[in-house]
Amino acid sequence: MNFDPNFVGFFRTMQPEIITLVVVIALIFIAALFMNALFDSQKNCGEDVETPRIFFNVFMSIIAIFVLVCFGLSAFSSFSKNRMPRQDVDRTGIYQQMDSNLKK
Repeated sequence: MNFDPNFVGFFRTMQPEIITLVVVIALIFIAALFMNALFDSQKNCGEDVETPRIFFNVFMSIIAIFVLVCFGLSAFSSFSKNRMPRQDVDRTGIYQQMDSNLKK
């Protein structure tokens, strides 16, 4: 059986997830810039900032990987459900009714 994917429907289905992904990545980037500036200002004061910087980098990396994995799972489930059914595969009544309407 060969199913053709419906890419327009797929991208319409994924639109909220794509917007969320872009916003989350932008927020992570902004937080990283802010924390980097904060760590640099504390470093100028003579404080040890390497340990908090490592924890922050690991934490942000884990969040980014989690967001990307969730987006990938959502895209996979959406893509696998969003297939155009074919008449020769699915012989339900609706396709028979469509055939009779087309033959009229």
